[in-house]
Amino acid sequence: MRGYRRACALPQQQLADMVGYDRSYISMIESGRRHLTGRGTLAHIARTLVIPPHVLGIARPDDAGDRPYRSGCRAGRAVPG
Repeated sequence: MRGYRRACALPQQQLADMVGYDRSYISMIESGRRHLTGRGTLAHIARTLVIPPHVLGIARPDDAGDRPYRSGCRAGRAVPG
């Protein structure tokens, strides 16, 4: 999450607001004190941040489907290609 947040130049609070978590929880995830392992949680983050699911380890790259992705952010959100 830190890599995404930094690539998009987002403060932790804005990322927390986007995914619906507390800023302190985002901080714990980024520092390794908490780990995201739940498939539903990872899927929520992938959908919300428009990150291909395989990047978060919840699908194989060839399972990406027909939805193209491109990296980058617009107005604090990643955008589909």
